[in-house]
Amino acid sequence: MPVVSSVADLPDIPAVYGLHDRRTGTLIYLGETGNLRARIKQHLVSRDSSVVTGAFAASINPDLVGEVRWWEHVELGDRPGREAAELVAVALLNPVLRDRDRPQSASVTRFEDRGFRSRMEGLFQSPATGRMVVPTLQEALARIAAIESELAQIRERLAALEDPALSRERRTDSIG
Repeated sequence: MPVVSSVADLPDIPAVYGLHDRRTGTLIYLGETGNLRARIKQHLVSRDSSVVTGAFAASINPDLVGEVRWWEHVELGDRPGREAAELVAVALLNPVLRDRDRPQSASVTRFEDRGFRSRMEGLFQSPATGRMVVPTLQEALARIAAIESELAQIRERLAALEDPALSRERRTDSIG
């Protein structure tokens, strides 16, 4: 199972996904999307999805999401397939919140297909296809500090390469 630590590293694929509580690991929200990266960005970065803006009777605090898990399958390529799969996942995984939209009639028809339901049950009873560990603010700030430090070192090296006198001066300082 691939593990990523950045929204930018998420695949832009159709998927059913779950948002998990940072403290308890509880599945707090289950949804479906045609583009996983864009949808998770909407939840966690832009913070303009209905489940985080308070359009639901209950909402999610994106700061408390510690992990995103997703499932991929060839039958999730169209909206009826994703919506029907989400119905199966909700029944099996029992999230605290789920998408409030009514499924299309084609989705209900697909959900009622025993073969489809059986394949989706197998999918959701298996480990997720992938997961993203969402860093805390403190972890993100530490990463930024490390990147800034690396960048400063790179700038120094570039300056030394561009100015040979500076490079000789540094070598003499380190010797003497």
